[in-house]
Amino acid sequence: MCQNYAFDVTRYARVARDRGDVSQLQPGTIGAEVYDLIDGEVVVNKEGSLIHWRGKPDGYPAMAIMPVPNSEDAVVLLDYMAGPKVFANLIRMTPEGRVVWRAAPPEQSGSDAFVECRWRGGAFMANSWSGYLLEIDLATGRPTSSEFVK
Repeated sequence: MCQNYAFDVTRYARVARDRGDVSQLQPGTIGAEVYDLIDGEVVVNKEGSLIHWRGKPDGYPAMAIMPVPNSEDAVVLLDYMAGPKVFANLIRMTPEGRVVWRAAPPEQSGSDAFVECRWRGGAFMANSWSGYLLEIDLATGRPTSSEFVK
């Protein structure tokens, strides 16, 4: 799963918004969008509304959410056990629930999906079931580097 950083940012953003201190919002909470993960559903609260969007992107339960710096969007890791054998389960979505891109796992011949994601410095990294560590371009969802680490 994505590291707890995403959930810490969400909690911090909610606290800052509740205090009315918008200057303290972290990257990924521009305009005070707050992403939550509740029972596999992504819940987006936008400034001035209780729930802006709620659901399961592509119909699959989510495992983790990572706000995208300097954007209203978030990267969502969908539950790899709920999808097909080869599952493009790492997506970027808007606060309205629209999927911007789907990152394809590196192995297309066998079973593969993303199982974990995290920030490493300023780079967004994702691990696949097949043992690859990929750096993902947040604008396109395409890998910019790949390393076999298993």
